[in-house]
Amino acid sequence: MIVLHSTKYGDSSLIVHVYSEQHGRTGLLLRGAGRSRSGRSDMRLLHPLSILDVSLLPSKNQQGLLLTKEFSQACPLGSLRSNLYKSSICLFLGELLYRTLREASPDPELYRFIVYAIRLLESLEDSDCSNFHLWFLVGYASHLGLRPRNNWTEQQGTFYIPEARFETVRSQTGDDWFSPFCSQLLADLMTEDTEKILLRPLSSEKRNDFCRSMLRYLRYHLDLDFEIKSLDVLHQVLRA
Repeated sequence: MIVLHSTKYGDSSLIVHVYSEQHGRTGLLLRGAGRSRSGRSDMRLLHPLSILDVSLLPSKNQQGLLLTKEFSQACPLGSLRSNLYKSSICLFLGELLYRTLREASPDPELYRFIVYAIRLLESLEDSDCSNFHLWFLVGYASHLGLRPRNNWTEQQGTFYIPEARFETVRSQTGDDWFSPFCSQLLADLMTEDTEKILLRPLSSEKRNDFCRSMLRYLRYHLDLDFEIKSLDVLHQVLRA
């Protein structure tokens, strides 16, 4: 299971929002977490995008939360916690998934993509991870069934959000359109190798502009009104 977000429940328990291959988006109830020394130690595993092996009890509570017998780390992800850039990316991606993944039937292909992405981020050198969240946003949209049409040409070079395709610039302007730079970057993200994209030199401002454009795209096509507060934190970290 992939940890998305944790919420305090009562005096000493936690609700851990997770995404699971078997259950989709769901919640775990951890009774007494933080009360004992072992519980506090376990809580260190609950950072955003941690991957857990979880043993469940057969029943749910009245709120439909899964009851946890025990859990452990499924794979070591040390640099995602210790590296400032990676931990900030995890905070952003965890919030993105928490805000946009709906409680629905399991989607094993989406789950495997997210796990692959987490392991890829863990494996990257510090200097190679600054564009990772850009790559993830496009891949995530695609696995949600929202892959933009890859019809970019010099004549049709501006991405139009409502139609999810590149078009000739019209007289209209505003939030329905990507900027020319973000349009070109989106086309490249859909066609170029991952390694090449991750190594592309980009300013923090350009990354931030693209992220905000992709978030507008997801809001429109998911019909969700959400804000990702951690994007500002990530922007500041990547400017350093």
